[in-house]
Amino acid sequence: MEILSSMASTVVELLFDPIFRSVSRVYNYSRNVKSLETHMEELSGIKTRVQHSVEEATNKREETEDDVVKWLASVDVITEEADRVLKDKDKAKKRCFMGLFPNLMTRYRDRSKQWRRSRK
Repeated sequence: MEILSSMASTVVELLFDPIFRSVSRVYNYSRNVKSLETHMEELSGIKTRVQHSVEEATNKREETEDDVVKWLASVDVITEEADRVLKDKDKAKKRCFMGLFPNLMTRYRDRSKQWRRSRK
């Protein structure tokens, strides 16, 4: 009996964690987008300061470190990916998983509002 309960708890654990992560991403979508916007603003400010430092070093004929150049390139890639996600945020409000499935929470809220109006 203990073996069965041990196996069942392992199966539940292995199934529950991935499902919970997926559902929580959908449920917290607005909060995650807002967090991404905030972090991108902070990253943009840091990138601007680093670029100014690089320009000052270039004006003084100093050499820029390779890791700084790599960091600036990686920031550009991250910014492009974030812009792609943020561009689709309005479309994703009505649909979840970036438009593949209807957003059931939004539909439920919309229908309940319609139902309340019809009851008045």
